[in-house]
Amino acid sequence: FLAVARLAADLDRPLGGGDISRELLGRLPKLVGWRVIDRCVALGLLERRGDRGPAALTESGAAALEQGAVLVPEEGTWRFFFVDDPLIDDALVHVAPIETPNAKNERDDLYAAKREKRNRPSRGDRVPALLGKAAGSGYVWISVASAKPFEVREVAKRGLAGEPGHLRLVVEWEQEQPEPRLTLRGELEPRLTLRGELEAVAKDRKPWRVDRVLGTPRAFEDVTYDELWTQLVASSTGLPAGELEKWRGRAGTCVLPVAFDGLPVAARRSMRQDLSVPQVELDGLGCFEPTELHALALVPRKPSDAQSWAEWLQWDRLSNYVVPAALDVTARKIAALFPFHEPRLPVADELLRRAKARPQDPRARFLLAPADLGLWRSP
Repeated sequence: FLAVARLAADLDRPLGGGDISRELLGRLPKLVGWRVIDRCVALGLLERRGDRGPAALTESGAAALEQGAVLVPEEGTWRFFFVDDPLIDDALVHVAPIETPNAKNERDDLYAAKREKRNRPSRGDRVPALLGKAAGSGYVWISVASAKPFEVREVAKRGLAGEPGHLRLVVEWEQEQPEPRLTLRGELEPRLTLRGELEAVAKDRKPWRVDRVLGTPRAFEDVTYDELWTQLVASSTGLPAGELEKWRGRAGTCVLPVAFDGLPVAARRSMRQDLSVPQVELDGLGCFEPTELHALALVPRKPSDAQSWAEWLQWDRLSNYVVPAALDVTARKIAALFPFHEPRLPVADELLRRAKARPQDPRARFLLAPADLGLWRSP
């Protein structure tokens, strides 16, 4: 059947029985070729205008070629798995056949319930609108558990709802990536409890493991990395989104304005910091669990923060004996770290006075020793 679909795609026209016989069946009678076409029409791979005649490739047939598999209809009792999340475009994520009692057992149970005056089973629940809409749509889904394609041709009017389960949707977006990466992970439970009383078990009794990368959802089509970053940072820090956008415009990239006081030593030195983001609800994207943004670039929020930060860095970088000329070079490098402010760094003699006022400071000796040796010559 896949070969028939390939032939229809290659010829790019409706196929007749002669085409099938000549190209695929070693010139068997045309009648055999027409029977193959009838079967392909029944499977949805081909379609014809009337009841008879040549048939052309359908969208389902083209999809079968892309997937390398032909879907064969099968009747039975099935369990459908849906994911309710705005970032999941194809909410129907898996389907599995389940074992149910045969007709005789169900009839015997009904008779027994009548004799024992037990309540008869309910007629079931209405089919969810999503599943009803999916039936007969011609759309082909890909299972997130088995990676196998499936299509819903027809469903009953009623069914039974099972207990909800949980999967984890992980969204990762690096600044250099044009689109986010979505991964669905977890397990789907084959054992199905219905209303806390009945139980049905899928033919495969082991949980289905899910670890599947999804395509970019429609919800992200109009969202940029910078916009999402701004929403998350604003929700975590309480900073106005407008202020973050203003800083992004000045810096040309996403930066976090911070106050110098209370900033950890590691963040002061690297000018980067991880940020914990609490649970947040984002318009059109759903609810995100607490997460963390890594290595955010920091800038002083105010000129006073820049001044204190620059002075702190200048003193913190004293790690060896220095003379005024070396201090001047370091001062220029530190000032360059604050392109959006103009901090005034202490000159060499001011640093020496600070060292003399605090001789017990471990870094003071890097200035006091050269001065005592007569090496202190200010320009």
